[in-house]
Amino acid sequence: MYGNTQSSQQKENEESLWKNREREYIKELCSERGIEIEELGIKRENYSLPEYREAMAAVDELKAEAETIEESVNDTKKRLEIAR
Repeated sequence: MYGNTQSSQQKENEESLWKNREREYIKELCSERGIEIEELGIKRENYSLPEYREAMAAVDELKAEAETIEESVNDTKKRLEIAR
């Protein structure tokens, strides 16, 4: 079995089932208390701490770039309004 023993696969299955039960329980609690849950449907990988930090740094860079682009777009819109 390509590096996985049957017992490790069983443990993974048990853990997966436990996580699913916990998620359902939390959903029920939230529903009972009128708390809306937004499920993003995003499958995230498990990152090591250095990988996570690198990914978050990339996110921060993209956010900064998006802000710069948004400012540029707003400036262009203002210039177009003045030109009219």
